Amino acid sequence: MKEHFMGQPFLGRLPKIDLKMKLTTLLLIVSLLKIQASTYSQDTKLTLNFENAPVEQVLNEIESTSEFRFLYESELLDPNTRVTIHVVNKKIANILNRMLKGLDIDYQLLNRQILLFKKKNPGNLDEAPPSDGIPKRPMVQRTISGAVTDDASMPLPGANVIEKGTTNGTQTDFDGNFTLEVTGENPILVVSYIGFETREVAVSDRTDIRIVLKESAAGLEEVVVVGYGAQTKSSLTGAVSTIKSEDLTQAPTANTTNLLAGRSTGVITRQTSSQPGSDAANISIRGFDTPLIMVDGVQSTLGNLDPNDIESITVLKDAAAAIYGVRAGEGVILVTTKRGKEGKTSISLHTNTTFQEPTRIQNRLGAVDYLEMGLATGGTDPDVTQELLDKYNNGEANTPDTDWYEA
Repeated sequence: MKEHFMGQPFLGRLPKIDLKMKLTTLLLIVSLLKIQASTYSQDTKLTLNFENAPVEQVLNEIESTSEFRFLYESELLDPNTRVTIHVVNKKIANILNRMLKGLDIDYQLLNRQILLFKKKNPGNLDEAPPSDGIPKRPMVQRTISGAVTDDASMPLPGANVIEKGTTNGTQTDFDGNFTLEVTGENPILVVSYIGFETREVAVSDRTDIRIVLKESAAGLEEVVVVGYGAQTKSSLTGAVSTIKSEDLTQAPTANTTNLLAGRSTGVITRQTSSQPGSDAANISIRGFDTPLIMVDGVQSTLGNLDPNDIESITVLKDAAAAIYGVRAGEGVILVTTKRGKEGKTSISLHTNTTFQEPTRIQNRLGAVDYLEMGLATGGTDPDVTQELLDKYNNGEANTPDTDWYEA
């Protein structure tokens, strides 16, 4: 009787493979793949065929046909330098030894990255030593990745990650992850985030770094003036924001009310006039009407205060202003002025001069031209009549024609 392969498959007649054997086979395959990935750089073989070609062209060919990447300073390679190389299935070290032979260039293998640098020649007396006596080492560039979290392992998006001593830096993404190319020999990362202590982390030979930031206790101990005294920030539960004197005096302004613009969340300022004496801004909290303003416990206004005399401004919003009763329905702004301190007498002088003038003055029509235009276009103004135009042309009394812009 012949075996048939239709219906019941023939493979179903083989003995079943034990579960332990399956797992062992899977683990063996994964281990082999890891070994193969880690030894890729040393075992990869390339084939090159170049005759009197620029060095940079050969390097580009290696990068395009493999996973190797070259790192070197731009002035290291002379565009006029040419090499001849013919290899078949050779390792990268063998290729580099042949290609760079006779050139003043050396290399170093860093996994898939190949660092090219000028050969050291201690016997060359014509080459002057560095002015600081410290021999310069080649720039090493590598990619560092990692994540920034808080004590509870929550990601910190927007944290600043900067290589110390340079302007090379980046910010973490929404998940707290970052990627940065560092160039220093022993790079140190400076990580900072608002409300957290700044931390410095040595990179060493790591390529993946996990950084945990601690909350800054200094900001929590700051004293905030509220309606019923003063509290530390760590004990505040209401909607309160504070502006310090150093923030108020950063930019000069003609009226103190304009200093609150953009300095406190929920505070809206709107200036409708630039006339001296009437240039105060209208203030509202969360879009309500004018809030209650208290200066050292007395109801007052902000317009008649000198910013240099203000110690702090506290904005009480929502239920935080309830201590002032019905008068605080629109919110409360508490102003604390500076007080004298024991010690040596100090005198400070601050001057500010401002010149204002219109960028362009309109050319207005005279009275006669205005009347002629109104009559020619058939205007509906009842005061524009031919009789009035005749009076202006005849120079009769009660026909003023004053250029108020010029006046």
